[in-house]
Amino acid sequence: MRSNAKELLLEAAAELIAEVGWGNVSSRMVAERAGLNNALVHYHFESMEDLLRRAAEKVVSETFATPTLELSKHDLAVAMKAAVTWLERLDIFATETGVLVESLAQARRDPALQEHAAKELETLRAGLTKAIEEENSPLASLGSRGMATLLLATLDGLLLHRVVDPGLSLRPAARSIGAWLENAAGRRGER
Repeated sequence: MRSNAKELLLEAAAELIAEVGWGNVSSRMVAERAGLNNALVHYHFESMEDLLRRAAEKVVSETFATPTLELSKHDLAVAMKAAVTWLERLDIFATETGVLVESLAQARRDPALQEHAAKELETLRAGLTKAIEEENSPLASLGSRGMATLLLATLDGLLLHRVVDPGLSLRPAARSIGAWLENAAGRRGER
């Protein structure tokens, strides 16, 4: 039971981070949600901050895996449209989305969480930079790393818009991003 208890506690902590907010989660709440004794929280984790951070890191890594995979499978325009479509289908009330939003806010106050989130973002940024360079996109002439950062910031902004306005359709944004990138690729042939 003990090896499974740790996973149950991580899952319960993630759910509670999303539901009540990072600063409102207690060890008692996590233990109750997991159906375990409160002592197991302190047995498996150094502190509540350690438990919350680990739960958040797990969710952040799993959440970023989808867009990272999309970047490796498609050309830049298709990958970006797929990422926007993924954002549109993202359930903003799901645990993963709540944990992601809470974690990014908490990262300002938690250097270890900030470092983890920065590594995940760097993986995405590096994949996008590589896609721009391999495609020999005209965007690369503007600075492939800077353009990758700009495109990821666009996705961040779209996520924020979805969280604040759950009914917002991102389909027009997906079409605009795809058209912009396809247009930039088309101009490559004109040069």
